[in-house]
This record gives sequence, structure tokens and C-alpha cells, in this order.
Amino acid sequence: MILKALGAILAVCGTVSAATPTVYTVGVDHRTGRLIRVPARRVTRSVAARPVQAALVRERVVEAREIRPIEPDSEPARDVAPGPSLEDLIARVANQYGIRPSFVHAVIRAESNYNPRAVSHKGAVGLMQLMPQTAVEYGVRNRFDPVQNVEGGVRYLRHLLDTYQDKNLALAAYNAGPGAVERHRGVPPYLETRLFVPRVLRFYSQFRGLDRPMELVPPLKKFEGPRIIQTIDQTGVVRYSTISQ
Repeated sequence: MILKALGAILAVCGTVSAATPTVYTVGVDHRTGRLIRVPARRVTRSVAARPVQAALVRERVVEAREIRPIEPDSEPARDVAPGPSLEDLIARVANQYGIRPSFVHAVIRAESNYNPRAVSHKGAVGLMQLMPQTAVEYGVRNRFDPVQNVEGGVRYLRHLLDTYQDKNLALAAYNAGPGAVERHRGVPPYLETRLFVPRVLRFYSQFRGLDRPMELVPPLKKFEGPRIIQTIDQTGVVRYSTISQ
């Protein structure tokens, strides 16, 4: 009688156990280090997923970051120490292309903060943040080389100033590209560009003390030697003769 009652109880327990699903969780086997399934000690309350409304994210300007310089098939970079060496480089190149050094300083300050190894999220590189296409167009083989970068950037800046005859438009084209300026017929409505242009102009006014008098170009030497005279006779034959000065 007692055995029959015990058998009935075990049968009922087996039925309840079979009806209840076994819940597993993922654990680490400390002997092998592998992930294994193990029965959960307790079942936590499940939480139903709920939709999340999309929120507007305010735009922001991403500052340039420093990464390891990688310029395939390029010349080695030349170190230009910050201070007098870099200032002399900027002054020399700026004067060469007829731009105030303070204006070049302002662009560099806004673009890279004088970091020759800066790389933007768009792929612009170096002191003046040259894009690959601009670097190729102006013969810059290593954008991380401060000398090449400044020379290429100043030449490009000179081209934009000559094209637009306006500092605001030239700076907008330097930041967003000439195509954007042409499409929008002025400074593009991009947040980054709208912040970049007044920022450069603000630095420009602060750096005016860095300007030095442009070196006077020496006058051309008078050519000394025989003069070449061109004459055309009545038959149309061109003749050249020389006379001593």
C-alpha cells in the first residue's frame, strides 16, 4: 500500500516536471574556457520590447584627430619644429604667392591647430588639411610633410582668392569645395562651413602682428649684349641682324 502511494506521487512529480520547460543560460566552462549552455538557477521576469522614438541629434563639427601617417609611394616627411621654423616657412611661402602670412596662419589654426599629422573625418591631411585630389593637383606627394603641405595649401588658397575675389567665398570653397559654392551661389548652408569662415577671419584679425613687410623683388637686370633686329623686306622675307650696344 505504501509502495503504491509513493509510486503515485513520483508519477505526479514526473508529469509536472515534464510540463515545465527547462530554461538555459550561457556560461563559461572554466576547464576549457568555452561557452556552454547550463540550466538557469532561476528565471527572471522577461521584459517585452517597446518601440523607441527617433530623436534629432544636433550637428557638431568634428575636430581633426591624429593618426599614424601613411602616405604610400611618397617622399619622407621633413620635420619642421613649431615656432620660428614653421613661422619662417609660412612667411616665405605666403609672401611668394602674395598672401598675408597672418591669413595663412588663420587657415592653419582653424584647420589643424598646427598639427602636421592631423587627419579629418573626411580624409583631409596635414597643417592645411589637403584632400587627396587637391594634393595631386598641386604636386604634393606627402601631405604629412609640412613643407609640401603648406606650399600646396597656399597655392590652392591663392587660386581660390583669384577666382572669387572675395575672402568669404574663397574660404568657403577651401572648406566645402568650389562646386558647393557654385551650386549655392555663395557660402553653402553647411554648418561646418558657416562656422569655418568667421572662425578663420577671427584668427586672421588676431594674427595680423605676424605679418612682416614683403621682401622687395629686385629689379630685372638690364640685358647687356648684342641687340637682335627683325626686318621684313618688300617680298615678305623676314631677316634678322645683330648690332652691338
